[in-house]
Order: sequence, then C-alpha cells, then structure tokens
Amino acid sequence: MFIESLGFPQVLDMRFSKVAGLQVSTGVHTVKSGGQNLFDYRFPDGVKYENLVLTRGMPMFSPLRFTLEEAFESYQFSTATVFIFLQGESSLPLAGWQFENAFPVKWSFSDLDAGSGSPVIETMELAYERFTKIL
Repeated sequence: MFIESLGFPQVLDMRFSKVAGLQVSTGVHTVKSGGQNLFDYRFPDGVKYENLVLTRGMPMFSPLRFTLEEAFESYQFSTATVFIFLQGESSLPLAGWQFENAFPVKWSFSDLDAGSGSPVIETMELAYERFTKIL
C-alpha cells in the first residue's frame, strides 16, 4: 500500500503497513405514520465516513511527518486530496481510493521500549469529507 497526496507521491511517505477506515455508512431516520402501528417508515439520513487510519514503521525522515508536526504545533490545518493504492506482488496497483479534503486529527507512536527490540510504529488518523473508489 502507498499514499500519494497533493498530486504527487512522496518517495519517503509512500508505504504503510496498514490502512484502516475504508468505511461508509448512513444513519436512519424513522417516521411514525398516524394510525399505522405495524411498522415505521425508515429513510436514509446522511452519509458518514470513518476516519482513515494509516500505520507504518517510523521512518527517519518524512515530509508527511513535518506536515503533521506543523499542523498540531501551530494549530494550522490545511486539507489535501489523498490517494491510497493497494499494490499487488508485482507492485502494480490492484485498487485505489481518493479521499477529498483530508486533514490530520490524531497522531501517535507505539511505546518506546529499548528492551523489546521492536520498531517504533507511527499511526496517523485523517478525517475527510468523502472517498471514491478510483480503480
């Protein structure tokens, strides 16, 4: 999997080990009808998109991380269109999604434990307006 933002891929910010949050749902609005006691009328009530959660081993250098640092430290958030592509074994894309007006809402790191020998895992969570499947 890799991420592409602002129209071009960042070589150091392309690979994520896990992407979660590819989920859309709708609420339900229920209306009772006068005199009808056997059922209620149910209608769709807005579309809701889950946050996009990106997970990877923490790289030493990352333009994307500098963008997140600036957003959270200065409280200046800008939106971007984000593209996610699922790569097959031959490195060709198998599927792709476009996320519109994405911005960071959470950024976390795994515990720093020198005794475990495990890499530091970086997790980024992005809110967005909507997504569309492009491949």
